[in-house]
Amino acid sequence: MASNPKPPPNPLFILQNSKPINCVLFSIYNKNLLYTGNRNGDFNIFDLKLRRSVFIMNLSDEAILSITEIDADNILTHSRNGQIFKWTRIDPKSWKPKCIYHKEAYTFCQFQLSCDKTKLFLPSTESGLIEAIDLTENKRLFELRSNGDLKSNRGMVMCIKIINTQLFLNGFENGEIVLFDLSNQLEKSSINLFNGQPVLSFDFDSKNMIGIAGSAESELKQFSLLNENLEYCFQGGPSVQITNPGVNFIKIRLSDSLIFACGCWDSRIRIFSLKKMRLLAVLDFHKEAINSIDFSIDNLMSAGSSDGIISIWDIFK
Repeated sequence: MASNPKPPPNPLFILQNSKPINCVLFSIYNKNLLYTGNRNGDFNIFDLKLRRSVFIMNLSDEAILSITEIDADNILTHSRNGQIFKWTRIDPKSWKPKCIYHKEAYTFCQFQLSCDKTKLFLPSTESGLIEAIDLTENKRLFELRSNGDLKSNRGMVMCIKIINTQLFLNGFENGEIVLFDLSNQLEKSSINLFNGQPVLSFDFDSKNMIGIAGSAESELKQFSLLNENLEYCFQGGPSVQITNPGVNFIKIRLSDSLIFACGCWDSRIRIFSLKKMRLLAVLDFHKEAINSIDFSIDNLMSAGSSDGIISIWDIFK
């Protein structure tokens, strides 16, 4: 007689926050630190060894959309109203913020830091455009703009991803993902994955040149980039149905490129194998939508939810 499958595990532990969590980020310089931003604008740093907050500050009531590290002593946060703050470490438990860029561009799209960490990419006030900001002088360098009349047809930029020093991906409101060449700021290729439904989230593995995208529908789609005679083009891949519609966040575990996690509207975290897109686990712990997921350097997984809880998981290591 076949044995029943094992039930999904519980979190290793949880961290409490009183407001909905928008973004989580493990430090790559200190494995004991987790950075979080919530819907009320609180920037919070948790010590994972102590399992409690060691720093919190609120600079505005605008939601923090994303967080990234420049180095061990400097962090950037991006608020929904277009403010970029640079946080500099003063001592182990104190950080000093400074607004380095502000443009009234209300968005839900998270920013991206260039590979050399000298430029920041974020949506412009003009729909469909991405601006590149020089972090040394805090000024605009260039724009990534769709070809011809395509800009008006694609709508807003929903999500972005830097692949390497040359290649950049935009996910648009009309369901397209577009490849740009950063060396000349030109559009190179595009693929329409969701036929009018916005690309709500995607992630990309630059080692295998495979991406996973999700939308408001109940389908995850794989895509890849092919290099043919130094010209890149998209190729569609397999897809998989999930039980309920809506995917807020997708994260590939880049340490081994074996799995990816998706944070869903139905409060569940679903774990899949990357290449075959086989469902490995459904983590049903949270009570509201999952908004952000990250993997640590030692392959722990964190998830931030609208229920105000951050869960830490130790699975498939």
